Order: sequence, then structure tokens, then C-alpha cells
Amino acid sequence: MSNLSLKREQCSQKGEHKQISQDHPNAALLEACRAGWKFFVHKLVRSGATVCSEDNKNCTTALHIAAQYGFLDIVNFLLHKGADVNAVDENMNTALILAINPAGCTEILNILLAHGAEVNAQNSKGMTALMKAVEARDIDAIRILILARADDNKKNRKGQTSTDIAMDSGINVTVLLKKATQDGLYELVEILAKYDDFEHRSGTSEYSALVIAAEKGWADILKLLLTFTPVSTDTRYNKDSALFSAFKNGHIDCADILLQKGEFSNNCLYNIACNLITQRLYKAKDHLVFFRKDEELTEL
Repeated sequence: MSNLSLKREQCSQKGEHKQISQDHPNAALLEACRAGWKFFVHKLVRSGATVCSEDNKNCTTALHIAAQYGFLDIVNFLLHKGADVNAVDENMNTALILAINPAGCTEILNILLAHGAEVNAQNSKGMTALMKAVEARDIDAIRILILARADDNKKNRKGQTSTDIAMDSGINVTVLLKKATQDGLYELVEILAKYDDFEHRSGTSEYSALVIAAEKGWADILKLLLTFTPVSTDTRYNKDSALFSAFKNGHIDCADILLQKGEFSNNCLYNIACNLITQRLYKAKDHLVFFRKDEELTEL
């Protein structure tokens, strides 16, 4: 058995202890971390308190407490003093998992990950930091963890993945998808797109992730989204349509992707071309005409 496995086994056998043992030699340090007293934390460490020491009843370390209560400066200080970033408490929580809470700080996640925090570590309930972030509906934390290669296929003790938790919690995946698309987060879009109800909304003029990708010029994301949903063939194209948004914002590459993938009717394209002329986007109109080589469009 590895040292980490042995440590987890020892901690899991110590029962439910929520309070810090007052006879612990580093009790003052742990309490200072809980209160956010940065000055006292610095002073205690310089006076000999051990940053890697844990409460002898519940395996809680100073880093666990500082991360859980969102004290960024203290977390940073403890890590630079050698705190074990992957230490586990009695419930097998790491500092990264504990940092996902209403009092937490997303910047703490970045610091912990930069110091080698195991992004896919699971606690005694099988919960990962990503699962906790999804449960908390914390889009910023989700973004950070996905970019750190968090595994969304991990399952907790109930057999749920992070996506299952999202669906069971009634989280609006569409809102998350739009935000991820807006920020150009390909990895997050790839995960969310699988669970967004594209088919239900195809053929509408909704300001969708597809439109956002075209507007922002995210060609890779646009291609990805098109694998999940067809381009609308609705004749009611307006400034919110993906193709018009791509042309309007000068993203000809995105417009070409849509033209190649979409089954646009001549009436749709005629309306788009007219709108481009109205907006004085003559080069875009000429490109559309050249791409389609349509006689009716050529006469515009």
C-alpha cells in the first residue's frame, strides 16, 4: 500500500470530528487559518509551527482550512512554506475539493493546481472538485477545472458523473454552453454541447451558442457545434442568425463553414444578401454571391 493510500485509510477510520483538537500542538495555527488571521499565521510558522502538521483527530491541515474558508493569501503562504497540496482529511477531501464552496475563491483553485493539486482526486463519497463545482453551479470553477483536464467521466459513489449531477440539479446547460462559447472555451463547449437540447430549438431565431460562435469568430467551436445541430433552414433570418453574424463581424471563414454545412434555401440567402447590402457590407455580399454562384443573388 502506498503512503497516500495508507494515509487515506488512517484518516477514514477516525470518525466524524468537525472541531480542531485543542491539545494539538499546532491548534493555534489551524485556528488562525480558520479566522483568516494572516499576520498570526506568518508569526506562528516563523515560530516553529509546522505547515504540514494535521489535527490528530480529523486529519485537517492548515491548508484545508485556509482553502475551505477562501483565504487566498494564507493558502499561497502555506504552499510556499511546503504545505502538502494533496493531503486528505478524514473524509478524503483535498484542499482543491474543499475550495469549492460559497466561501471559496476561484483564484485559490488556480494556485492549488499550479502547485500540483490532483484535479481528479475523489473524496469518500466519490466526489471530485468538478462534481462539487457543478453542484454549486460555479461556472468559473467549472471553467478552471475543465481547462486543467478534469475528467467529466469520473463517477461518484452514486454512479453519477459531473454531467449527471448537472442534469439532476436542473442546471440550465444552455446558459453554461453560451457562456463557454462566449469565452472561447473549446473543451468546456465540447462537454456541454453533448447535453444541450439543440434539436428542440433548431429552426428558431434564438440567440444561440451557434450564433455566438459565428459572431466571435470561433471557427473551431463553430465546427464543433455543427456536429451536434444542423444550421437552421428557417426563412426568418435576421441579425441574430449565425451566417449573418459571421458576415457582419467580418468572419468570412466562419461564414464559409456555415455555407458548406448548412442547407440554406435561396430565399434565406437572398434575405441575408439584402441585409448585408442594407448594412453596406458589400464585400461580404459579393463573397456570398461568389460562393453560391446563384443567378438571383448575382442580380443584387
